[in-house]
Amino acid sequence: MNVDDLLKSKVGQLPGNRQTLQVAKAQLGGLAPVTPLDKPQDTEPTVLPEWMPNPSKYFDEVSPAYVICKGVLLGEPIAKQRARIGKFGAYTPAKTKQFQKQIAATAIGQLTLPPKPDIALGIRVAFYTQTHQRKDVDNMLKSVMDALNHLAFCDDSQIKEVMAWSAVDCSNPRTEFLVYRLGGLGRDKGFCIQCLKPFVLTKDWHLRLFCSRECWIKSKGDSRIGKCTHCGGTMLLHHEDQKFCSVRCKGLAERTGFVKLVCAYCGTKFEVRPSDAARGTKFCSRSCYGKWMLGKPARNSKGINGATRVTK
Repeated sequence: MNVDDLLKSKVGQLPGNRQTLQVAKAQLGGLAPVTPLDKPQDTEPTVLPEWMPNPSKYFDEVSPAYVICKGVLLGEPIAKQRARIGKFGAYTPAKTKQFQKQIAATAIGQLTLPPKPDIALGIRVAFYTQTHQRKDVDNMLKSVMDALNHLAFCDDSQIKEVMAWSAVDCSNPRTEFLVYRLGGLGRDKGFCIQCLKPFVLTKDWHLRLFCSRECWIKSKGDSRIGKCTHCGGTMLLHHEDQKFCSVRCKGLAERTGFVKLVCAYCGTKFEVRPSDAARGTKFCSRSCYGKWMLGKPARNSKGINGATRVTK
């Protein structure tokens, strides 16, 4: 009689659980229960081989037709440091700024400015430090990307592929970088929830759902739509007494009631409010008024004192 027949005779109908069946077989055979933790695991080697980076093969596999810029900057790589707070606000430390200027000077001769914003890019950087001092690869990579921003690419968001290495080379510390094209960068498209027409998404918050400002206004309902009293354009009413669609229309509408006058000194035409015209305004500026007063009799609280104003 095998083990399965013995289980059926003693235990009866076993549930459909493999772990329960293994435990029962182990108990009948006089062995310890088999649990999922007893499964053989991969053993870690006692001595790990030394890691040796080889970024040159990854640099060489990029076709020269796709390379935008490539360069080597001799010297110790500098990690991106945190901004400092000074008397006049935040500023980048001088050591980081100098390293970024050197990276930009190395690449600027190969670039065609301005950079194109509609292509996806990749960047590969190898850092060779002189000492074993701990430096984060992502902070050193940030220094290089900030230096090439607005030179090799319009914005960091164009970078879709990143490869970076860090190693020690006591005799020749340096930074090697390569920026290359990956392909076209398709612009995100959406559909207007008001008119259902396709449109290109922008950073403006209300244009993420609507193709235009008109559709955004229509979505608010007819009760909140009005017309500007100056330009006649459609506007969204924020309160019942709103008359103008913008500050510009309000300023232009208020200037329609201004009175046109001619300066009594220089003859320049200018506009004043009706209240200022009723008060007897004659000059376009305080400068013209001061020049006109030169040579006029000086006055005090008691009347004319006989003295005249002279130019100093």
